[in-house]
Amino acid sequence: MEKDLKVDNENREVKQKVKKTKDNKKIIQIIIVIAIILTIILIAYFGYKIYYSAKYSKYEEKMNKFGFNNLYMNGSAKSTEKVKKSELIGVIIGSMIDVTNIDELSTPEDEITFENEQWVKYAISNSVISVNEITAQNSDEYATYMNMLQYFTKAKQEIREESISPVEVNFSNYGDFSNIQQLAIKDAINNGVIKNSNSKFDGDKKINKGALNKLIIDYVESASILAPKGQTIRQEEFDMPKNEKEYPYILEDISNEVYEMEKYKFDETSYKNSIELYDSFKDYYIAVQRKVENYYNTVLNVDYQTITVDTFKEGIYADITEFEDGTKDVDIPELSSEDLVQIEKYVEYVKNNKIKITGTAKVQMPIIYFDGRVYRARTKLEYNIENTDTLNNILFLDLENGDNTYSYNRGQNTEYIDVPFTKTFGDLYLEFTQIKKCVVGNIQEDLEYVNEEI
Repeated sequence: MEKDLKVDNENREVKQKVKKTKDNKKIIQIIIVIAIILTIILIAYFGYKIYYSAKYSKYEEKMNKFGFNNLYMNGSAKSTEKVKKSELIGVIIGSMIDVTNIDELSTPEDEITFENEQWVKYAISNSVISVNEITAQNSDEYATYMNMLQYFTKAKQEIREESISPVEVNFSNYGDFSNIQQLAIKDAINNGVIKNSNSKFDGDKKINKGALNKLIIDYVESASILAPKGQTIRQEEFDMPKNEKEYPYILEDISNEVYEMEKYKFDETSYKNSIELYDSFKDYYIAVQRKVENYYNTVLNVDYQTITVDTFKEGIYADITEFEDGTKDVDIPELSSEDLVQIEKYVEYVKNNKIKITGTAKVQMPIIYFDGRVYRARTKLEYNIENTDTLNNILFLDLENGDNTYSYNRGQNTEYIDVPFTKTFGDLYLEFTQIKKCVVGNIQEDLEYVNEEI
């Protein structure tokens, strides 16, 4: 009997071991299945991230190139990141007016209760959004696709003063949207942002920065927002200068040859090309263009019959700011006795030699670079020497070159020069020198230049 009991116990133990082994196998199988599912989910997730990043990588790169990444709260234009409502409005408006620092548009007295509130106030004051659209309570909410389209369309209307073209919309739920949302859908269809279809339009899905980056870059480039007034950014990617990556954009009316001309490098280690300067320097572009063109348009328009010391002095040294209403602010600094002597000597020389020149100067945007010691702006000079009794030292400051003589050709002349200028405590100063010393490909140094701020 004891023997039978012992056998039963042994059989029971064997069965328990077999059951335990089977249970362990099941657990292992379940773990393996879970691991496989998690692996598939992770592969799908990261695969989507990689796909999404690759899809929008060029737009992310351009956001960084133009400095628009700084419009995001964290300074990152990374395609896979979400967008908050308050930063959405800042990115849209800031890119449309090419301003990344809202402090330029707000007053110090403004009370700030949430991040990006200054952009929100600017949007409200310009009728882009209503007073209660973005508040302290919802500013951190992630933006939807409809938020993006609606703010974008209203900004185009109110800030860029653009009209929205009519189009027949096929979305089955189109009637469910408000008037401004319907207008935003039409605008998105017109601009190829979304495809018109009979399906239901999902405006509630959250947007990532990739989609917003694409919307911004496509618009900024097509509307030539970054280009100087009256000029157009070139769109044909197959017809670009070889050194295209050195520039934030390429203009239609400037040839590849001009972009490809060599840059002068005083110090290779400190040299910065146009794209490396752009983000920190673009706010000075208008001032650079104004100062350079004001100065050289005076130098290239000289008439021995009308020139006087006072008129030439004003043209050379005046800092003229033109406002949208057509008024001008003219600031003429005090000149040193040496500067006055140079002007008096040149005016006398012009009169004695019956010199008459007409011409224009145009900065070749955005070819502005730092040569390692001073900034330089590439400028096209076109001038006609209409009358003169001499072909030597015809342009201003040529007489200030010791015993050296500069010779010119009568008639039409075209030259490209890299104009030197400095920036000290935020103010720009042209470095006055002979034009012949600035000719592209043949720069001659004036070692007295000092640039105190880079």
